[in-house]
Amino acid sequence: MSYALSPPGGGVVFMAIYVSCIGLTGCVPAPPAGPPVVPELTPGEDRQDSLLPGGTSTLRMTVDARTFYAVRLSTSGGFTVGVTLTGAPLAAPIDIKLSFLNALSAEPQGRFYAQSDGELQIVISNNAQQGTGLLTSILFGGSTPTTTTLRIDDLGTDDHGETLDEATAIVPDGQPIGGTLVYGETYDYFTLPVQLGDLFNVKVEATREVTLATTNVDRFGRFNFNVATTAGNRLSLTPRPGVPATNQFAIAASESTGQVLLALKAASGLFVSAPTSADYPIEYAITVEQVTSQRLWSGDTRSGHLDAGFTTQYFIDVPHLLGGLQITLSGPDGLALYVRRGQPASFERFDFYMVLGGGTATDTLTIGRLQTRVDRYYLTVDSILGQAADYILSVEIR
Repeated sequence: MSYALSPPGGGVVFMAIYVSCIGLTGCVPAPPAGPPVVPELTPGEDRQDSLLPGGTSTLRMTVDARTFYAVRLSTSGGFTVGVTLTGAPLAAPIDIKLSFLNALSAEPQGRFYAQSDGELQIVISNNAQQGTGLLTSILFGGSTPTTTTLRIDDLGTDDHGETLDEATAIVPDGQPIGGTLVYGETYDYFTLPVQLGDLFNVKVEATREVTLATTNVDRFGRFNFNVATTAGNRLSLTPRPGVPATNQFAIAASESTGQVLLALKAASGLFVSAPTSADYPIEYAITVEQVTSQRLWSGDTRSGHLDAGFTTQYFIDVPHLLGGLQITLSGPDGLALYVRRGQPASFERFDFYMVLGGGTATDTLTIGRLQTRVDRYYLTVDSILGQAADYILSVEIR
């Protein structure tokens, strides 16, 4: 409390009297001040702050493991506002600066991936220079407060691994594996167990152009997408919306790890524009079925059906140094037969082949005297047009 006294000669003298609780009964001292309460930001909600030049605002936000987030930042004027995110769930701090270009863009100003559950600290800063000139006020905010709006959206979780170590193992049983690419996600990773001579039918469907392809990590530790594996096996498929992509994947070389690494990403290139946030989420399904070779005997005749984009494989053991092998195929135009010694045959790898065409419903492939030490021959029935087809196959050793 304070009192005012009037001394002789005029004027006013102020005298302050302080009262202490020490030694008094019934007097309760005020509790010590606690740490400041940090406001929490909720994903998907706008947070507005008014910041003077040099001012900051601190928030916190809870994030979920293996989840992608997009950061949108805007201001009432000037382009010197930034936001910094730190915390254990991040691989590294995120620092986003608002600029003239990204302020006008419809895309988020930033995005990040939370590796684990936890809490982030978010600091919004106004780095405007002090000044009162017209140009300074326009470009840097001058000395007036700037209203900032921050929103962080939850884009969804990663379902098939954001790193090579988190890749999903594919079981080649013909059952589709569903997945989703969310905005901010570059790749989904998969592994496929393989052995020399394996043959797989692969189909990919998606709501937007994507590419599923073999990849490798070279001796320098660099990740290379859409290239052959280190052993030389290669696969690449790019479906279009409503049009699945199918292909046959033949394992012509042994993989030291016993598996191949596949990666899937949103496609872009000469005929496909780069994806924007409006293209996401991208839904897709991958189907991998191992082709089981059926055994043939001399004199056999087999009727079969090809699904669109897939193949059927047979093998026949030929006694060493016998005459030759005669194979007859009946079916529609575009039906093809590939034959290979010792390993599965395909469009890319064969020793002999024939294709039905020009209205010819039946054709015969004759392989001369077999003078090799390879006694097993693989026969693959395929359609070069990628269409479903019924066929009849006959073999005879001569």
